[in-house]
Amino acid sequence: MLPDDVKDAELEVIRAASRTTVYDARSVAPLKNAVQDMTRLLRDHGLPPERALVYVKGAAFKARLSFVEYPSESVEYTNKLLAKMLSWFLDAYFEEQKEPALNEETAPV
Repeated sequence: MLPDDVKDAELEVIRAASRTTVYDARSVAPLKNAVQDMTRLLRDHGLPPERALVYVKGAAFKARLSFVEYPSESVEYTNKLLAKMLSWFLDAYFEEQKEPALNEETAPV
């Protein structure tokens, strides 16, 4: 079962995906942010990448990433969008964790 913060992040991916349109590149930015936020939460909860990816892809499919207004383009566009989501996932999951800044009190002697 997913923790509440991950469930909230999943809902945001679903909302952002459902607002993403074929011809509006600006609508993709909220989806990218939502995917990366969800990915970081899953990673921080200790899920390995293969399990975390299942949850992110599940959120995408729950949003029905198929665009019935543009049926001839929906499969191609959906595949491109899913490929972007995978790239965003990988970037977020494997980004370097930022080290806390050292101050004089915590710096090694």
